[in-house]
Amino acid sequence: MDKYVEGLNGFMDALGIMNKDVNRGSEYCMVRLNDGDTLLSALNAWHATLSDKYPPAYWHPQLTETTGAQVEKTAARWFFEHPAMNALPEAVRNNVLAVFHDRISEMMGHYRVYELMTAPPVWYASAWDEFVFDAQYGRFLLHLSCYD
Repeated sequence: MDKYVEGLNGFMDALGIMNKDVNRGSEYCMVRLNDGDTLLSALNAWHATLSDKYPPAYWHPQLTETTGAQVEKTAARWFFEHPAMNALPEAVRNNVLAVFHDRISEMMGHYRVYELMTAPPVWYASAWDEFVFDAQYGRFLLHLSCYD
């Protein structure tokens, strides 16, 4: 596995554990996508690994270009959703987001980022946000979700 992806996932796993509640869990992960001719073909290859009963087209992926700032704003909403995490001092929350930003920058170099909207044909999560990065060092999917 890619050491940068592994490092970021370890960091986000710790945040997910801190956001775990009695009746729900959090999952935050970064996945390196296979190279494809297009971002959508790379996503199709990823979606094909999630279900052998439904073709990737059934996920109805739509990409909308966005900004790194929007990714960080969305990540902050997920990382600090639990009352205990939200109660952390602002300086600590800012440090968490700075580490998140630095790890992404180190892993990707220059990148363009897209918000991914899907309509999965199977249960995927209770709620989620996803972003796809088309980066200097590869293509990546950031998945932020919770489940019951």
